[in-house]
Amino acid sequence: MPAEQVVVKSSKTPGVVAEFAFDFGDNLPGATKKFGEDVVYSSFKQKAKTRLQDYIRSLIDAGKPTAEIVKLGIAWMPGVAAIRLPKDPKEKARALLAKLTPEERADLLKSLK
Repeated sequence: MPAEQVVVKSSKTPGVVAEFAFDFGDNLPGATKKFGEDVVYSSFKQKAKTRLQDYIRSLIDAGKPTAEIVKLGIAWMPGVAAIRLPKDPKEKARALLAKLTPEERADLLKSLK
């Protein structure tokens, strides 16, 4: 597999873009050969832990009971789609309304009456 194109921007420095090709290896054995077993496992573990934490945060934010969160956390598997929780409609509406200007919010609320 050829090197992958990497494009990086920073919100702190608008207009600057770093773009280059980087060889991550063709597959797990290729990456392990190129970077070493410890580096590959460490990178996997770090990303998997972050994804697990994101999933658990979504359960906490959805108001799930702690016992259920722990059970789902223990059963979590990297790469397997997690249960998607429906958002509370009122909370979703509040979040969307917060993005509007005061004038837009007033117009919208007026139109709903």
